[in-house]
Amino acid sequence: MHRARSSETTMPTPPSPHQTVWARTRVDHGCFLLYDPPAFHHDDGLRLWRDEDYRRMLVCTPSGVVARSAVTGIRHASVSLEVYDTEPMIDAEWAHDAMECDVALTEGLELQLQNFMGDNVATLWLGRRGVWRLRGHRRSPRHPDAVDHQEEWLFQLWPTPGSPVDPAGGAAAGGLMCRELPRSCC
Repeated sequence: MHRARSSETTMPTPPSPHQTVWARTRVDHGCFLLYDPPAFHHDDGLRLWRDEDYRRMLVCTPSGVVARSAVTGIRHASVSLEVYDTEPMIDAEWAHDAMECDVALTEGLELQLQNFMGDNVATLWLGRRGVWRLRGHRRSPRHPDAVDHQEEWLFQLWPTPGSPVDPAGGAAAGGLMCRELPRSCC
């Protein structure tokens, strides 16, 4: 049996996802959706697609996000969805184009990945209502690690501790948050 000496340091093991879903979605009008189906209305996504924040990679709503392509004319995107129990580390290969936001599950227990034409591409079971933190990463098809010249997305979700949801769908304490991560953070 080996015991760590006081001069030895042990590195904590980074959290691993307890669920991973991979999908390929069609990108319509430069966008696709990830949302709580009973709480999100398609009109909300269309309104957000037209709003003044069209340059942001994610447009956040209380019950989902509209993901926007960085490349004009892209037709498909490869998407990985990961669910964690605690906040995951940011992997260096996904360190560029990152944004975080809160997503409130007020009516359902899952998120759906859907294109703007209404095709349900994948379902991610979260299993509990409340506010979830979502970190989205986007990698351009021009990136050296890009597969088959597709845009690639990684969404990481973890529950925010003690985050009850009020009847209006917002976090009970402080409201929902959406922010771009500075490139230096990663």
